[in-house]
Amino acid sequence: RKKSVTEMSQQMLAVTIPPNVVGGQTIQVQAPSGQIVQIKVPDQSRSGQVIHVQVPAAGTASTPPEAPTASQPGMRRSSRVPPPRAAAPSTENAVAVPSAAAARRKSSVPAQLGNSQQSAADAFQREKQEREEAQKADRIKKADRIEDMEAFKAELRRLACIKDDRPSSAKVRQHPQLRPLFESMEASMPSTKKLRSIEGFLATQKSLTLSLAQAKAILEALPNEMRHQQALEIMLPRMDADATSWAKDKLEQMDPKNSMSTTDP
Repeated sequence: RKKSVTEMSQQMLAVTIPPNVVGGQTIQVQAPSGQIVQIKVPDQSRSGQVIHVQVPAAGTASTPPEAPTASQPGMRRSSRVPPPRAAAPSTENAVAVPSAAAARRKSSVPAQLGNSQQSAADAFQREKQEREEAQKADRIKKADRIEDMEAFKAELRRLACIKDDRPSSAKVRQHPQLRPLFESMEASMPSTKKLRSIEGFLATQKSLTLSLAQAKAILEALPNEMRHQQALEIMLPRMDADATSWAKDKLEQMDPKNSMSTTDP
């Protein structure tokens, strides 16, 4: 039996359903002849499954020839049309081209992912910028505190460098002119003998004028504070102006009723 024109122009082709394509959609397949053919995917098929479809065979025209009709001469209507003979499936898998709708749906997925990723990146950049600004503000505050602390330390160092020009009691005790007095006061245990030592020393040193530091050192060498008033009264005529003012204030504090009016020598 001779093959019909339809059987000769068709070829069975194995097609792999592309990803993201479900049953009922239409895909485009490139036939061995180079022609692009649209094929409807069976309803029960899914992505990755291999289906067999009939496509134009290689070497045929892009449009199949018209089937003869009963009006054409020399033709007779056949009451029975023989079924087309199935061609052997091709061993090559055709490259399936998804339809335009499937391509649009497929392209929209990366776009949505790209938008969400861009939003996340923008949020991350904003948080990073806020953290950097907060850290910068903290560094500025810390620098201000350190600067204030350094200024405070510098002021303390400056104050520590200010020397007290007033001689200490130890230096006064080592004064060559006053050393005999302190030695005699240390040897004399009772306070009365210490008072006599002060009085006798001043009597022998008529040219000596006691400064404020010297008067304080002599008073410190007298441990009995009850004798301080008598010691101040003994030393008062031999004191300078500063020591005299200090001694009068001390005497008024010890006995406010006794207002002294002693003049400077």
